[in-house]
Amino acid sequence: MNDKQPTYRKFSFSRREIIWALRNLDLLKSGYWPIDSETTGYIDMAIGTKTVRREPGSVKPVLIAGEIEARLERCGVDGYMVKGMYCLNDTPETIGRHFGLSGTAVTFRVQAVLRFVSGWRRKLSRYDRHSRAYYGIKKGD
Repeated sequence: MNDKQPTYRKFSFSRREIIWALRNLDLLKSGYWPIDSETTGYIDMAIGTKTVRREPGSVKPVLIAGEIEARLERCGVDGYMVKGMYCLNDTPETIGRHFGLSGTAVTFRVQAVLRFVSGWRRKLSRYDRHSRAYYGIKKGD
């Protein structure tokens, strides 16, 4: 997986970007955009040109964090598995012990949730219908 940091202006809710945001969720919720680890210390922000901001700099990180949390909340228990895996760095086996599932089942459910919550817009269908139709997962199984 490419671990390149998503840009502030072009966050599109792809699976890769959602995983990155989950790993930085606390920082985003506090209104800060994480600094790229590969940054050399010099950021060229279009020197000599004027930019117009429509909102304060802290708004977009908070909105992104809130949107991801709202999407995960629609997934019920499986959404908590995703947060455990990416926010708390738990292994699938550890999460599975809490829910009476194998590590493989947890990984499968986490991937199903990431497919459901990714994309520019929220899915219109409910997660249980989406997961049942595409993956054979029943909510609460």
